[in-house]
Amino acid sequence: MLPKFYYERQRKRKQKIFWITGSVLLISVAILLFTFRSAPVKNVIKPVNQPTLASEATLELTTLYSCGHSATRLLPLPEELIGKSQEETNLLYPKWKILNFNETFLVAEEIEATECDNHFLLFLQNDSIIVTASKDKSKLITKQKINPNILTNEDKEILTAGIFISSEYELLEILESFQ
Repeated sequence: MLPKFYYERQRKRKQKIFWITGSVLLISVAILLFTFRSAPVKNVIKPVNQPTLASEATLELTTLYSCGHSATRLLPLPEELIGKSQEETNLLYPKWKILNFNETFLVAEEIEATECDNHFLLFLQNDSIIVTASKDKSKLITKQKINPNILTNEDKEILTAGIFISSEYELLEILESFQ
């Protein structure tokens, strides 16, 4: 066994190495942080020359319905939008998704949770084919006389129950088949 002072000297040497290594690491990290620190944040000024809508501007509004159909209309610009920027328009009409914005033309989309007016209900009543709007069954679209003897019993049952039609084109095709 070695003398007692030998072990004490080894312990002091290890403590000294530990403190020196820790200090060097701390100084290295401080230098790295100082040299690679991020650049100061600069204020970004928004341009003042944002386009505003002129009084003769046109609005193209596309309505997307829940049934999958859409309707696009060209409308005169509402009075409350004259002289407004795109941000102000978004605040006034939050349901619109603005696709294009300049002084003379505004293109926007809106989503409606309802069905459009291009859905119909066709059914047989006595000796007539009756077409109504599917939203409002009291709204008569057309009434066409038909000879019920030309229909099979299966056709009569289907037509008496009613057929849902999802477009004006499909309605015209069906009505032509009865002429």
